[in-house]
Amino acid sequence: MLKFRHLILSALFLTGCASGPSHHAVKQRNTPLTQAPPSSVNDAWAMFTEDAASHYGVDEKLISAIISVESGGNPGVVSRSNAVGLMQIKASTTGREVYRTLGRRGQPSNAELRDPAKNIGTACIRILQDSALSGIRVR
Repeated sequence: MLKFRHLILSALFLTGCASGPSHHAVKQRNTPLTQAPPSSVNDAWAMFTEDAASHYGVDEKLISAIISVESGGNPGVVSRSNAVGLMQIKASTTGREVYRTLGRRGQPSNAELRDPAKNIGTACIRILQDSALSGIRVR
């Protein structure tokens, strides 16, 4: 039953990721970080990805790749399915599961999901690596 639950969590996370961002859904001020070209996304968020990688024990390249694909480095992006922020996390699914795992109640606010310092997406990757993806090894 526990593996089934983790499989469902993984599917929900990936569904939110696959929805794709709707760049017109959010009015965002143009700043150097929100308008970073794909080649400089890693540089724009380096201090946050380094900190998240260290804190959660997740490969920094994986974090940067997810940010590049999911939001293009724009923390204000909201998808049609209401996935929010750099890593396109849905508060009602992945956000709620991360909160539960961390011993918190409820779910993150959209402001928290837009805050790159919160790294809720990285916490989710760590949870998945410890559970549903624990037997997968990259060579």
